[in-house]
Amino acid sequence: MISPDLIQWYKRVTLVSALLWAGLGVATAGSIAISLLSWQINLVMGAVFTATGWFFYWRANSFFLAYATGAIKARQNRHMQQFLWLDLVFMLGSCFIGGLLLLASLSRIFAERLAVFG
Repeated sequence: MISPDLIQWYKRVTLVSALLWAGLGVATAGSIAISLLSWQINLVMGAVFTATGWFFYWRANSFFLAYATGAIKARQNRHMQQFLWLDLVFMLGSCFIGGLLLLASLSRIFAERLAVFG
């Protein structure tokens, strides 16, 4: 059976990942204020990053609700446990990549005083 701690960790990690990606999108779109030379790419990529964050949030929330309302037999399924562990590893990787990109974009905006793209 999947431990309640694991499903709570899954929910927290996916929320952090969604926030990182949405923050990256806001920072990218907001960098238009620094430079208007390539505002189109910054706006498009900001929308893509924000949509990625919303997708991660929607996906995690849907899975958590399906798990919470699912039958006890489905929760005890070995394949469900393997899926949850694999998805947790994927979301940890997504947190790492999203955080790295967010830090890089913030460095570009505040240290170099340039837009993220361009």
